[in-house]
Amino acid sequence: MNARMAAGLWVLGLVAAACYPNPDDLRRSTTTATGGASGTGGATGTAGTAGGVGGVGATGGRSGTGGGPGTGGRTGTGGGLGAGGRVGAGGAGGGFAGAGLALTPDATGWIDKATNAYGVQGNWYGFSDGIGANGLTSSGSCEMAGHPVSACSAIISPSPTGNGFPNVGGRMCATGVAARVVANTTTGLPDYGAIYGAVIGFDFNFDPGTLTKGRFNALAPGLTGIAFDIDVLPANGMRVQMVNPGTDFGPGGPAYWGGTPAFSNSPVRVGTNRIYWADIVGPYGLGLDPTQLVSMYFAVPTQAASASNFSFCISNVTLIKDTGPPGRTCTSQTFPVYCPALNGAPANCWTAGTNCSSVVSCAGTLRSCSSQAQTDFYDCAISSCRRCADPNPQACPARGTVPAGCWPNGIFCSTVTDCGGGLVFGCYDPSLIFDCVSGLCF
Repeated sequence: MNARMAAGLWVLGLVAAACYPNPDDLRRSTTTATGGASGTGGATGTAGTAGGVGGVGATGGRSGTGGGPGTGGRTGTGGGLGAGGRVGAGGAGGGFAGAGLALTPDATGWIDKATNAYGVQGNWYGFSDGIGANGLTSSGSCEMAGHPVSACSAIISPSPTGNGFPNVGGRMCATGVAARVVANTTTGLPDYGAIYGAVIGFDFNFDPGTLTKGRFNALAPGLTGIAFDIDVLPANGMRVQMVNPGTDFGPGGPAYWGGTPAFSNSPVRVGTNRIYWADIVGPYGLGLDPTQLVSMYFAVPTQAASASNFSFCISNVTLIKDTGPPGRTCTSQTFPVYCPALNGAPANCWTAGTNCSSVVSCAGTLRSCSSQAQTDFYDCAISSCRRCADPNPQACPARGTVPAGCWPNGIFCSTVTDCGGGLVFGCYDPSLIFDCVSGLCF
């Protein structure tokens, strides 16, 4: 059955951060709700620090008109990171592979800065919801949420408590199980937040002396993306994540290749995969900042139907240095975030921290909000960002005659429709359009 929902009130509030929120809350609902007048009450206001600024157009694309920053939005505060990444011509200059640059680990999974031309350095490692940072199952997010060890995801090989991550003939391999998502012991809802799956990956700028993760600036040397090979695709699929400071602990988790509000998997295929920075976005719209890369993750997600074993190998991880995809390549370190055209704003490059779901053209002036969550939208009428909260946490900017406002989780802003008389509706499927006559999405 197609769904319809009325717009909710504009409410100012805060949404608790979670690394992996429940994707079922974001999928299309089969419940039909009765319509009603869109609310105009509730508290409203500005939130956070400055929003993003539209800058130079992406290479080969249409230039934006710029514009001043918005007054709302909020950027993440980062994690326990070091003082920054090393960028430049350092290293021994080795490791070049065709048009890119291979990041080759040693026998223990360590990538040393002396083995590549841009000073990338860090360990390969693995983790899951079933084991904590101290290597104990008792400190895993799954167990800490009250679930037994048997209900949690696990990496079987390499051992999470072993020494290093073995490089097996140039391949970084992992076997394990992505658990079946069971109900949260308190809410009774599927506990995706605690049972998120298993991950392997590496850091771009790890300091073994201080044990801190620094930032790596990929735009300074003109890098446009990264490539890798995979031999077997896990049955549950995979999300190839790129971590900016703090995003692994923020709403929705890190930006990933092909990120969507429905938490769809990355379009990974067996063989060689090439990813450009513009292809990576947070599930709630936060654009990737290539000037502040922290880690790259290969994540096997969970699902509610059943547990799923996995066994795969990653190889030939290679930085890409080419002209990038036409019209979608940002080269300015001042405007490093690519956002596609939306809400009257052309495809453009924006300042760090910009949420691409919030970009809008206000009478030709480009505006946006800076937030990892889906809760903020820019309201041209008041020249400010507004923040939504439960029960209507989904922010949507103004569209046609539909004013900017807050909606139930899972509504796609591109579908909101003004049916007159103060009645506005939206759909849970971006391919559908709300029909005001039948009251259904088709």
